[in-house]
Amino acid sequence: MKRFKPLYLAALLLPGLALAADWPAYPFVHANATASIFVVPDTVSISLDVVSVQADADLATQEVEAGIARIRALVDTLGDKDATTVIQDLRKEPRPNKAAAAPADDPAQAPAPLVEAKATVTITLRDMEAWRPLVTGLMAMRELDTPMSTFSNTEQVRIENDLMAQALRKARVKADSMAAGVGRKIDSVGAVSAGSLANLSTAMGFGPPDQRRADIPGRVTGPLRVHMNAPALRFSQSVEVVYKLK
Repeated sequence: MKRFKPLYLAALLLPGLALAADWPAYPFVHANATASIFVVPDTVSISLDVVSVQADADLATQEVEAGIARIRALVDTLGDKDATTVIQDLRKEPRPNKAAAAPADDPAQAPAPLVEAKATVTITLRDMEAWRPLVTGLMAMRELDTPMSTFSNTEQVRIENDLMAQALRKARVKADSMAAGVGRKIDSVGAVSAGSLANLSTAMGFGPPDQRRADIPGRVTGPLRVHMNAPALRFSQSVEVVYKLK
């Protein structure tokens, strides 16, 4: 049995050696930091369906077209010269008729089949002062369904770049403090990542940093009344940095 001992020890050491291979070879400190901010949206888009269900397909189409015309007229009253209204193709699909079934002895009395006509309308506003009047006007229209609002900020790229710089400064302050605690000083950067450094964070026992971001702008769904108030947008940027020690 003794002749197998070296192989046994090698098997035990291999996972640790593979793990260590992912670590920097120089003395280092590892720091992570997060910077975040809440901003007010300056752009909003709302998508909703204009729907009509009728036994007469032409009537259903006419009602959808009338609903679209009312939406266009509402947008024209808002005073947002940069507002846009996009209409997707109007589509028609059969719908089951939930009326009473025809008498068994007279199939001709079966209820007429129904047709659902639907078009998706997307309205984009660049003037947030026009948002509440738009939602108020839409709430008065009964043929609307499945609204979804998306709030955003046109300065998102600049905001994210500023947050990256802030997070890097915070990581440097943290690393300086850790190095000073063991009587050392920071030298140069060995590695940096927006988020977790592959393998290193888990290998050293660090939990994943807070990587919640507002890359996808705030979205609101549900009845139109819950769309009335524009939510603040949270932008957040996490970084992880490995600093070499002098």
